Amino acid sequence: MPFDKVVLAISKRLKQLLDDQPGLAAHLTRKGDYYVSLRNRIKIAAEHQADLFISVHADSAQRKSAHGASVYILSSKGASSEIARELAKRENASDLLGGVRLGKQEHSVREMMLDMEVDWKIKESRGFATKLLQELGKVGSLHTKQVQQAGFVVLKAIDVPAVLLEVGFISNKKEERSLKTALRREKIAGSIFRAIVGYCTERSLCQVKRNSDGVYVVRESETLSLLAARFGTTISEIKRVNKLNSETLLIGQNLVIPGL
Repeated sequence: MPFDKVVLAISKRLKQLLDDQPGLAAHLTRKGDYYVSLRNRIKIAAEHQADLFISVHADSAQRKSAHGASVYILSSKGASSEIARELAKRENASDLLGGVRLGKQEHSVREMMLDMEVDWKIKESRGFATKLLQELGKVGSLHTKQVQQAGFVVLKAIDVPAVLLEVGFISNKKEERSLKTALRREKIAGSIFRAIVGYCTERSLCQVKRNSDGVYVVRESETLSLLAARFGTTISEIKRVNKLNSETLLIGQNLVIPGL
């Protein structure tokens, strides 16, 4: 699987999880292997009155041993690390290559950047980013345990709490192979999902309705390993609470998921 499709697969899986959650709905800025300009990303977020914006990427570094996930938010000053500065340069440059130039002619973007409440946005973005890092750390390694800050154009231009997530390093062969597996992608999508639900519930930004009895109905192609990855639990724990003697699941089967 080409790596750009890995990131898209994670995003599509996350959308499915969010759409299945009462009170939540997700919208993708792209649904295939093509470029979406900054202007159109802003337009999509505005059209759907987004409460939260997540930009999902895969990182790379000259140091081949670099690994783990990172989460970035907008910086009103300088970047919080050298890698954040370099990453912001690369991501911002991609918009120039894609046909967007943030010059004097881009009045709508400039006005949006001036009008938005930067302090509130950074505070809210940090709150979500912190929760996202905590969830990601439960299922894999982190490149840094601290929320990073950088001047990403896409984070500046979106007038809602926004984060940029680097799911791992494609320059690390071991991590690249891992990210191409369905289980790893499920763990990442599940982590983002749990962070969003937790953030929205605490901030009351969206009407998240939790399943009071924790019952989940098994769907086609689902396995205990995928369910455990998605909901941040273990196969043995699901088997224990449901008194299962095997890992075989049936479509339509009811399962109690710890923490659901």
